[in-house]
Amino acid sequence: MDKQPLLRNLETNQPCQPLSPQLLSMAATAAYPGAPQAEELASAPPAHLFDNVTGYEGTTAGGEERFVPPPLSTAEGAGRHEPHPQGAWSIPSITEETAREAFIEYASSKCCYSAKPAKEMVFRDLKSCNTYRYRLESFTESRSTEWTSEPYKGQFVDSSAYGPAPLPWSIIVEIPQLFQDNIEKVPVPHTSSIKGCHSCMAMGRRACTNCTATGRVKCQFCNGRGYKFDDRCNRCHGIGLQCCIQCNGSGTIPCETCDQSGQLMIYIQLTVKWKNNVLESVADQQSGLSADLYEKMIGQNIFTDEQVRVSPIVTFPEIQINQASRKAIQEHQVQLTRTSLVIQQRQTIEFIPITQVYYEWKGKEYNYFVCGVDNKVHAPDYPAKCCCTILCAVPGDLPMASGGQTVPPANMLDKLAGYESIAADGEERYLPPPVYPAYNAEGGQPQSNQQWSIPSISEDTARQALIQYASEHVTYSSRPAEEMVFKELKPYNMYRYRLQSFTESRSPEWKSEPYVGQVIDSSGFGIPPPPWEVPVDIPKMFEKNKKKVQVPNTASVKGCHKCMAMGKIPCNDCLQTGRVKCRMCDGRGSMLGNDTRCNHCMGNGVESCRSCSGHGQQKCDVCQGRGQLYFYIQLTVKWENNKFEQVIEQQCEFPTQKLSKVTGKELFSDQQFQVYPILGFPDPRINQISQQGIQEHWTQFGKTSRIIQQRHTVEIIPVTEVQFQWKNKEHSYFVYGTENKVYAPEYPGKKCMIL
Repeated sequence: MDKQPLLRNLETNQPCQPLSPQLLSMAATAAYPGAPQAEELASAPPAHLFDNVTGYEGTTAGGEERFVPPPLSTAEGAGRHEPHPQGAWSIPSITEETAREAFIEYASSKCCYSAKPAKEMVFRDLKSCNTYRYRLESFTESRSTEWTSEPYKGQFVDSSAYGPAPLPWSIIVEIPQLFQDNIEKVPVPHTSSIKGCHSCMAMGRRACTNCTATGRVKCQFCNGRGYKFDDRCNRCHGIGLQCCIQCNGSGTIPCETCDQSGQLMIYIQLTVKWKNNVLESVADQQSGLSADLYEKMIGQNIFTDEQVRVSPIVTFPEIQINQASRKAIQEHQVQLTRTSLVIQQRQTIEFIPITQVYYEWKGKEYNYFVCGVDNKVHAPDYPAKCCCTILCAVPGDLPMASGGQTVPPANMLDKLAGYESIAADGEERYLPPPVYPAYNAEGGQPQSNQQWSIPSISEDTARQALIQYASEHVTYSSRPAEEMVFKELKPYNMYRYRLQSFTESRSPEWKSEPYVGQVIDSSGFGIPPPPWEVPVDIPKMFEKNKKKVQVPNTASVKGCHKCMAMGKIPCNDCLQTGRVKCRMCDGRGSMLGNDTRCNHCMGNGVESCRSCSGHGQQKCDVCQGRGQLYFYIQLTVKWENNKFEQVIEQQCEFPTQKLSKVTGKELFSDQQFQVYPILGFPDPRINQISQQGIQEHWTQFGKTSRIIQQRHTVEIIPVTEVQFQWKNKEHSYFVYGTENKVYAPEYPGKKCMIL
């Protein structure tokens, strides 16, 4: 028999179309002529349902809050107490022991950091970068009103019959704890009323939009045709329609707005918000740290002022704090008073101790910061980081012989002359360099030029250096530097010997990548050159560098070890079946709470695996689905600039570690493939240190690296002890380096109080 649609329009002889929600809306409008069109689906009550309440004329519904301007505050004209920061505090400082303990704790908190640098480092300098942080807190209250509704279940109706509604700012609401965010919602008294529900036309139920109020929907098995594969559809019995699961065939569903009661209690809701508005400013002392780090630092509170309205600070020694206080108070006054009421204000000043630590480890110089009173460490360039891999067991992994293996097995790697011990595990194995002529300490020693002038400074230079030093410290007065009387200038010039050895090291390793047709430079083209004979251009001398090159005549193509050269591996998500448990019904085949069949899996409880698209296999991640790998030996070449440095100390109280950051006058320089110890220098200690440094470098680097070039220099660093008198007391300080840096641990003009 001919298959015809069961529902047709008899006038046009065309299949009938399902009713739309718009048509149902028109039918509802005809049934309820007093209601606006399409209001049955509105979530907010229409405007005509709201009563006219004095003082709340502009209040709306729908979640849009209307903030009410606060009343004039009596605190605006009240007298304020001028802040006078006073009292003394001790400026926090750290010792080398504290800096080392903080560094060790920092390294232990990182799973991939070694603690050796923190334990073995040699301190060079501890530079103070202390600063101040200003914080203004304004605790404000704002009020907004909106119409809201809830299902009427017989609760008390506080209508306008009980009296006029109070104004928003006249409603008494208890203030919570100061300087903590909070929110409270209360109904406005005498604004409640009972109205019929706008969503269901006061019926308690509304039309079902899924079936357009007919109770029937198109059959999903036969797509509304009534037959399937030349047979009548068993699901709809040939009708082409099935019962609507949303309304169970009734054509209506319960109204969620009124909870089937048909009535709503409508009232004005007052939302009271308390917010702690914070504005911070840091008086940066050129430490170079980012603003995010300052937010995490804990400082020492040295001043607090709390009033209804605080006044700007004007007597703090740091000008930036005074400016920040005035600017912050002005900003809060402009931004907050329009829509909020300022209840209380509080301003504080914190002292944040920051110390930049310079140290040396394994002949290289590094630095880190110790921040805050809790001595937290910021060390972005920590010298001993390692990379670790965490292996996680993923549920559902298949027990495959080679499916989880990412490193090729040893039997796949060719045996090439000179590379027999090379592996593919990613570990670098540095090879001994070729044999060089033995180190000869007796070879032609360079004679240093002894004709030089000893640097010296004048009294004017010494005074200017101390004035500059005092200006760099916020608590130091410049009066001693300007008024002091010189007594004596004693030169303690020191020598610094520095040796630099530019070395090259080479490490071969087997590498593999997906084979996509690249040229195969195999051993058929010749014998692979030994690692130290592979040509690599040397970069700029005495600068660290790294290059990776392919060793010629070592390439080959082999089948992928992970997928057995198939290009695909079993899918772990579906265990190679191509099917997984249905996400909609959790494998039950029916929806939770009823016996309705799951439309997503058609009642089977399983669906197609999205990881493999139902094939049961995935593309191999090692060969990228190619089935073949391109193997070759990769040579990693590293160049390092290794340093040996030592200062010849003089009999004075000056700490020599401070000389690492200053320059001196070069007296001698020699650069060649192999430098020789210095002989004939006026100070015999330079001769001994030169021989010691050269011997250490050849012993340390000669086994795994090739020394390409060496350079050693001798500098004289001017250090002058200045003795002076101020206020009938004798003092002293040191001026060192060609930059005229100052070391004055007992500076007489320190200030420890806020004026």
